[in-house]
Amino acid sequence: MSEAPSSPAPQDPASKDPAPQPSGSSGSETCMGCLILLGICALIGWGVDKCGGGSDATSTDTGTSIISSTSDSSSDSSNTITSGVGDVVKDGKFAFEVMSVSSGDPGCQCGPFITVHVNVMNIGKESQLFSPVNQYLYDASGSKYDSDASSSTPEFGEEINPGLVTSADLVYAIPPGTPLDHIELHDSMFSGGVEVNLQGQP
Repeated sequence: MSEAPSSPAPQDPASKDPAPQPSGSSGSETCMGCLILLGICALIGWGVDKCGGGSDATSTDTGTSIISSTSDSSSDSSNTITSGVGDVVKDGKFAFEVMSVSSGDPGCQCGPFITVHVNVMNIGKESQLFSPVNQYLYDASGSKYDSDASSSTPEFGEEINPGLVTSADLVYAIPPGTPLDHIELHDSMFSGGVEVNLQGQP
């Protein structure tokens, strides 16, 4: 009879190879990775913060533009010419009143003319020279016309004393059928001027 095979002897658990333990260098690498990750997070947070600041700046600029646009619109509205024929307007030392507007040849052979009849009063404390060459006519397209000094009166201007009034005929050569818009009147070539609506005239 053959003998039964003997079963293998049980191994002592202590004799097994011990589980590998992390080495000291591996732990250092892990710590270094954590520090790098924290640094990246800090940079991302800083970048987001900066982006947020840029967004606020853009919003502020937009608000400023809107305010500027509103101001410009309001300014345009305030520049609407409300004064017309028969109204008294002032610029510097002079008060002007456009009495009427007529068309036709005032005597010069240069072409068709528009004549603006204006009363000019010195409202200042000193005499002031009124000159037709400082008065400008505008048509509906925005074209600007100088007066015809040789046909206008007073031809060479007039020194007006305080409280006195003079009558002026301002003559302009313009193409026939040109629609008028306004006249710009000045007490001198350096003044801001004042506008009188001439739409529908003469």
